[in-house]
Amino acid sequence: MDSAKLVAEHGKLTLVEFDMPEPEFTKTNKSPFGSLGGHEVPVETDGENPQHVGVLNAWGGSILRGTPLVADGREGINGLTLSNAITCRRLPAQKSIFCLMMNSIITNL
Repeated sequence: MDSAKLVAEHGKLTLVEFDMPEPEFTKTNKSPFGSLGGHEVPVETDGENPQHVGVLNAWGGSILRGTPLVADGREGINGLTLSNAITCRRLPAQKSIFCLMMNSIITNL
């Protein structure tokens, strides 16, 4: 989603539709503190906002009753890999080297 963003604040959800796609703005903007214009579009929700508690409850429901997860976590491994690489202070070229580095850290905890 490079032409809009969702903002959750003050108990409401708002969609901000940009005047141009963000990658295009980034390439063409010449101002050091340029601002991407846009307009707000209210988003209708069911009024519930369970946040982390809702995710944890859905996770438990998936284990106990097979109910669907809020997010299946397919992309979570990418964030975890990046986080671990930052901890190691470099991105390993091969997964085997990465595993050795992480196992070394875990062993020394």
